[in-house]
Amino acid sequence: MRARGCVATAALAALLLGVRSPAAPGASPARFGAELHELEWLVEHAPENLRLRRRLAAEYEARGLHENAFAQHLAVAARDPDDQECRDRLRALFAERPPAWLPEEGIGQLPFAAREITLPLPALREGKWASGCRLLLTAEPHAPPRGEAWDPLHGRRYQWAGWAWVWDDGLGRWVMRLQVLWETQERAETAQAALTVGAALYCAARGRLGVDPTRPHAQPVAVWLAEHGEAGARAVGRTIYLYAAGAPRAPAEWVRQLAHEYGHVALPGIGGFSETDDPWADGHLGELLLPSYLGAAAGGLLTLAEE
Repeated sequence: MRARGCVATAALAALLLGVRSPAAPGASPARFGAELHELEWLVEHAPENLRLRRRLAAEYEARGLHENAFAQHLAVAARDPDDQECRDRLRALFAERPPAWLPEEGIGQLPFAAREITLPLPALREGKWASGCRLLLTAEPHAPPRGEAWDPLHGRRYQWAGWAWVWDDGLGRWVMRLQVLWETQERAETAQAALTVGAALYCAARGRLGVDPTRPHAQPVAVWLAEHGEAGARAVGRTIYLYAAGAPRAPAEWVRQLAHEYGHVALPGIGGFSETDDPWADGHLGELLLPSYLGAAAGGLLTLAEE
């Protein structure tokens, strides 16, 4: 215990003085990992020390730990809203790639406009029924990160994107579950509505049926609002295409199409049906079951604007 105390004391002194301990010749990667753990331990035990948090954020960035760095910068911004360098780093990290998860702490300091919605959605959690599904949605169009703007199926480049995070009680954090991409600024309102509907459908599928289409690799479902093609929709893997996004549709038809394709993505198929346009039945189940599970949440939240 004394040896560990000496190491921690020495590390704390070095950090407070802004001194980086020189790495010994031939120092192993395991040692560098230990230094990061010591810094994390110091921040855990001195959470109000912003110098330590800034140092930890920089170490996370250097190691490519994108979400961890974002979380530390948010914690600093929450304690020091005038820290311009911290805000610049948050904007740069978000532009590089929206975080796959977000902490609760500092959520009011996000570098982008966001809106939070709580759906009165019953859900089975740890054997007990609970209510409330929290959504965090980007509220303005953003340029998608490099590499995510190109639709590989149709060979088209998309200009705008939005993302939805859902609060996960088990993990104690916001987790990205959906992204929506669209081609023209005129589709921004439709994209915002699709973001709301898609995130709500995730809550319905996860809360009532226990299925999570973002597993096992924690990849969000992607919805592409395509300008080309005939009005309709298609699911390919974990991706949903809504074609002819500018064509007029009744709000209920928008929701039906999205729920049908979400059924293909999220629900297990049941084969053997022949004389039908949905031989695996998962699409029909999606449009019948998922909106009905939303119940009172459907009122006012799931209306897609007619163009």
